[in-house]
Amino acid sequence: FSDETMCQAMNDATRSVDHMTAFVHALSKVVPFEDDVTDITNAVKKYISHHISEEITRGDIAGALYLNEDYISRVFKKDTGMTIPQYINQARIRRATELLTATELAVGDVAEAVGYSNFSYFSKIFRQYEGCSPREYKQKQK
Repeated sequence: FSDETMCQAMNDATRSVDHMTAFVHALSKVVPFEDDVTDITNAVKKYISHHISEEITRGDIAGALYLNEDYISRVFKKDTGMTIPQYINQARIRRATELLTATELAVGDVAEAVGYSNFSYFSKIFRQYEGCSPREYKQKQK
């Protein structure tokens, strides 16, 4: 379904029970069932992976999945043991290590490529996960 189709179905849903039933049926094809926590977690991870170089908020993810942000946060934490921001940082640092190892990109360019506009913050988070600065990591990989 396109966003326009979904919006129309949602507007129609306010008109009658039959329209509401049709909307819920359509929505169930787009949004994973509550029982399927793994599908929600995988959808969150997929969104993060596809948007790793951008600023990502819980609200962005929730909007893309048509779910409440507090709900997806609870489900994600229960399923993975970590918060969404923790997972985002972990995914970004994992991608940064790949770029530092496999490319000749400057460390500042790697920071931007994985969604950190503040180099100092990138270095701080990188050190937390890898135990060394991004520059030290890059030098070790040579």
